[in-house]
Amino acid sequence: MTRTGLAIALASLVGCATLRVQTDHDPTVDFSRFHTFTIRKGTPAPDPFTQVRIEQAVAAVLAGKGLRQVPTGGDLGVYTHLRVSQEQRITTQTVGYGPWWPSPFGVGPMGGMMPYEAMAPEGMPYGAMAGDDLGDGGYEGFAGPGGALSTTSVEEVPVGRITVDLVDASRRRLVWRGIARDYLSNYPPDDPGPLRSAMAELFADYPPGPPTAARRRAPLAPRP
Repeated sequence: MTRTGLAIALASLVGCATLRVQTDHDPTVDFSRFHTFTIRKGTPAPDPFTQVRIEQAVAAVLAGKGLRQVPTGGDLGVYTHLRVSQEQRITTQTVGYGPWWPSPFGVGPMGGMMPYEAMAPEGMPYGAMAGDDLGDGGYEGFAGPGGALSTTSVEEVPVGRITVDLVDASRRRLVWRGIARDYLSNYPPDDPGPLRSAMAELFADYPPGPPTAARRRAPLAPRP
């Protein structure tokens, strides 16, 4: 494959990614004081093998951050929660027939096909985005300049959401939370690679920066 072809392929992969991650943390916590972690029971996956793969992926990424896993008594308690729901996926294919142009080989049409795939955001019906009535079998788009034609279909697909909570074991307080959402079809049971990649992206910015000075409790001044 040429360098240009490789760049196009990589761009296509990035453009079609459906993984969504978000994180939050307590800005007053000094994460540099956490050195060990223990996996604790959260909301397990229905399949025990899936739960093992989730815990292994989280443990691997934390170990890569310099934390050491211990059976009990870790500085951090790690809880994972899995929720599976059905969501709408819209797939649109557009075939465009562009203008005719002269060439040494005669005259021909310029066109192409562009697949588009999007996940319905939580709390936002697709009727507000792509029309009020999508119909059971989808709907047909409009013809644009040059005779472009779009066909859109709607289907229900299972979506998994993994929540990872890090709890300060000494204070029993939540200090960090990450949430990853994606289509379950992107994570085949016989390939742990995609799940590990998803957890690596979830923890990409871990640990957070130093505590916010303005929010740290100031030491009490000695009495005169």
